[in-house]
Amino acid sequence: MKKLLGLSLLSLCMLSGYLSAATRGDVRVLEAADSIRYTGSKLAKEYLLYLQFPQKQRLKALLKENLKTLESDMHDIAVSTKDPKTKGVLKFFAYEKVQIESLLKQPPTIKGGKEILDFSESFVEGSTAIAKRHQYIPAPEEEMWMLTRTMDQILEEIIKYYLAADMSKDDPELKNKMREAMGRFSRALVTINAYPYADDLKEVRNNINVLWSTFTIYLDKLDALPLPLIGTLMGEQLETLIDTLGAFHSTNQ
Repeated sequence: MKKLLGLSLLSLCMLSGYLSAATRGDVRVLEAADSIRYTGSKLAKEYLLYLQFPQKQRLKALLKENLKTLESDMHDIAVSTKDPKTKGVLKFFAYEKVQIESLLKQPPTIKGGKEILDFSESFVEGSTAIAKRHQYIPAPEEEMWMLTRTMDQILEEIIKYYLAADMSKDDPELKNKMREAMGRFSRALVTINAYPYADDLKEVRNNINVLWSTFTIYLDKLDALPLPLIGTLMGEQLETLIDTLGAFHSTNQ
């Protein structure tokens, strides 16, 4: 994801003359901020899964990989910008990362799950704030490509809140956040459905719609029948299909 994002943004900059208004450093910052938003939610999702299935050591390994990705993204931003507010957010990120490292050295707990959820929210919010300080107006195909990346990020949020709501059944706010994210995904899907794809990609889009319709049924039945592994797998399958559309938009700029 990260490499593709950088190449896509850089290609657009070179074609549109955008580099006269922003630098390659801005492109790297946007790339890293996008990755942090995605990985921040992914980290929480995998911790919450690990909490329910502590015997799955692969989940523990994935947590460490996600932390390394966050560290790499933070470094990329640090060396690519002189913006003081961005650097202020990075200092906060660095503090949060130390706390997460300490948390991951211990067996997973419900308390740890709540803490990792808070860390995740901070990374998503902070990276969004950083991205707003390095914005540009994308060309139409680039905008569609960016939409697919946003949809992947939303799916990670949805799964995160789904798992968190199952962990903290007495916290209605988690369900509200999940439903809000579901609404954002549905609105993004409207744009996808309006795009004139060729037949092969129409089939991919149709699969996305069918799977999303099925996924929402599972999400809505969270209270009665929580299925963490199935829900996670369905969300990840959706991401794979969306990435197929994203690859098209990336190469069609």
